[in-house]
Amino acid sequence: ALDHSDAMPLAWATAYDASPSYSVYALRGYPSMVQVDVANMIPFAYSAIASSVTILLRLPLDSNSSDPSVRARSSLVDWRVLAPTPYAWSFSRKTFYFQADDVPGTTADLPIRYPPFCPAVAPQNRIDFDGENEHRDGWRAGQVYGFRTQIQVPPET
Repeated sequence: ALDHSDAMPLAWATAYDASPSYSVYALRGYPSMVQVDVANMIPFAYSAIASSVTILLRLPLDSNSSDPSVRARSSLVDWRVLAPTPYAWSFSRKTFYFQADDVPGTTADLPIRYPPFCPAVAPQNRIDFDGENEHRDGWRAGQVYGFRTQIQVPPET
């Protein structure tokens, strides 16, 4: 799940946050707005190997929009990506790829200045992106952004 806003509770992982929501789904979006590819579904408990995951985003955001409401929700955006419980993100800043040259299927670098931190404590299925980390170029309409990293697949899969 990908979310951002103050509107509607999402799940236990965000229930007590200042901004628990699912608002990206309420926005008028593009087809295939979020695509997820987990390369290997063998559980981490059996293989001791985290699986590669690629997430592509084509969001209705535009930091240069002439529409003030679009521009406001497209600048300095705090957002997060939630994998299903009990998946666990498993990456270092060196193994979190967000530049277009490193992420097949993207048309632009994810507009962040540096990779997020991998969650060390519960919920480990959640990656937080701080709007203060947003690259000055911001989000552009029609671009496909994304990242590639590692995740631990649970035995319950």
